[in-house]
Amino acid sequence: MRGRHPLTGSITRGTGLNNLIFLLVGLARGFIDSALGMGYGVTSASLLVTFGVVPAVASASVHTAEPFVSLAAVLTFGFTLGFGSFLWNITIPMIIGGFILTPIAGWLAKKTPRRTLGILIGLWLIILNVYGLMV
Repeated sequence: MRGRHPLTGSITRGTGLNNLIFLLVGLARGFIDSALGMGYGVTSASLLVTFGVVPAVASASVHTAEPFVSLAAVLTFGFTLGFGSFLWNITIPMIIGGFILTPIAGWLAKKTPRRTLGILIGLWLIILNVYGLMV
């Protein structure tokens, strides 16, 4: 019998096939993220929300997994390209900014209604893509 988790809304019991699917998708997302330098969070959160997970919980789950995927990418690139080739003058400010704003974004994701959050994210992605096409 399958139930729904009271917080996440996702299926709480199922087959091992669900875990295998998430593992395979995680492998693909990790590859996409490392190859393109982006995409892990968007694809992960979208998949989780598609399976019925509340956006704030999907975000928390993705942000729990993402540092480990990013660490694997950093170590791989560091050992293959050399850590000296990193643009530390750009990297350090991004780390600091992300560290400061992440709790605020998490709080806002929890407080914002699902539909509104989806619309805002969709608009942001459209803006980024239009900008990318124009530059």
